[in-house]
Amino acid sequence: MASSITPKVTYADNNWMVAWPDDYHLLIKSPDESRPGVFRAETVAFHGDEQLTIATIDFLHLRDRESFHISASGVNGMTPISWEDRLQQAYSGIQAQATTTTRDAWPALQPLPSLLPDVPSLPSTMLPAGLRPWMEDVAERMQVPLEYVAIPALVALGAVVGRQVGIYPKQFDDWLVIPNLWGAIVGRSGLMKTPTLEQALKPLDRLAVGAMDAYKAQEDRDKISREALDAQMAGVKEALKKAAKDGKMDADFVGWSGRIDPDANIHTLLSCKAPGNDGHYCNPEMDRLLEAARVLRPSGTVSSPKH
Repeated sequence: MASSITPKVTYADNNWMVAWPDDYHLLIKSPDESRPGVFRAETVAFHGDEQLTIATIDFLHLRDRESFHISASGVNGMTPISWEDRLQQAYSGIQAQATTTTRDAWPALQPLPSLLPDVPSLPSTMLPAGLRPWMEDVAERMQVPLEYVAIPALVALGAVVGRQVGIYPKQFDDWLVIPNLWGAIVGRSGLMKTPTLEQALKPLDRLAVGAMDAYKAQEDRDKISREALDAQMAGVKEALKKAAKDGKMDADFVGWSGRIDPDANIHTLLSCKAPGNDGHYCNPEMDRLLEAARVLRPSGTVSSPKH
């Protein structure tokens, strides 16, 4: 017999439960609605706790509904009911409730699994003993991992050491390697990376400020020295110009070929009218001695006398 009472429809875990007041109910498991005009699911008919039948049917297919009705109505002693009608009622109730039911809702969000293994913490015993208390104090005050302090501090220390320390990888070789230390802090935004970096680099910043002050002081001293030297050079140039104009040179730059011939060198450089006498030195007695030292050869050339 057909039932005109509207069934109670509930949804849980992608399954539908349709129940009537006369203690008949249907369990419809994960219905497939992937194609238009199809509502196919494994369906179980119950009366109370007793299972009457189970079959996978298409609720929109007449032959499937009739087959299910025959199977579910064949139980002896049960009041005959129209399971075909109840399947249609179940489908209508599910469609009516589908618009307000979260059967297709996303499940509750779960935390993503870690893509990388956990990173071990840096033991403080691996840090230089002289820097360890300071690094631990900064990490404690900043409430950050010890690595956040150690990485920039050790890189800064490597920068200060520079090329003063090298490594000979081979015992019997002169191959020298100057190590360069590189480092980087990896962490999400807001984890105090930048403030900790500034704390760790403060010793290097102080050295840089001191070096810059010393450089500027030396630059000022060098500027004064350059200005004094420029003034001296300007005075010398003026004196040279005046001496050249007056024909009086206090100094001259000459080269020496290494020859000891008095005529070819000394006479042409020191005699009063010699072409190479740039300093205009003139001494009659020196001219007399130079002339006496010159000897005319039969070939017509002059040279120093033989002793």
